[in-house]
Amino acid sequence: MNAPQHYPGQPYPQQLHAGPPQPYPYPQPYPQQQNAGPYPVQPHPPGAYRAAPTGAYRAVFKRHTGMVVLALTNPTQTIGTWPEIRKAFWAAQTHCLTLGWWGIISCLVYNWIAIFGNIAELNRVRELAKRNGDA
Repeated sequence: MNAPQHYPGQPYPQQLHAGPPQPYPYPQPYPQQQNAGPYPVQPHPPGAYRAAPTGAYRAVFKRHTGMVVLALTNPTQTIGTWPEIRKAFWAAQTHCLTLGWWGIISCLVYNWIAIFGNIAELNRVRELAKRNGDA
């Protein structure tokens, strides 16, 4: 009887036999994390986690789309300076004012919640910008 051959997509030969599982050939499942080799292990690429620049603000604006029966609200996060936040606010409000009314529930409730929520978020960021002297 011939020994079983290994084909891609099939289990390894040691997995075909019943019994206790076979140990891994390496002491750790990820040998590249050992510091042996020409490349040192880094927890993350350099500069991947930088602090936000001074004068940067974070705002989440809602873009509501009304449909005849359904409604869709997409929160959009913006991080930037005060003029960039204002630009993102007007983009979200334009979306709500043009596409938010096309449904019964959207026209009566959901679009109003998105519009006034966006105004409240802009006022919150405006107060922060005034405290920092940006607005």
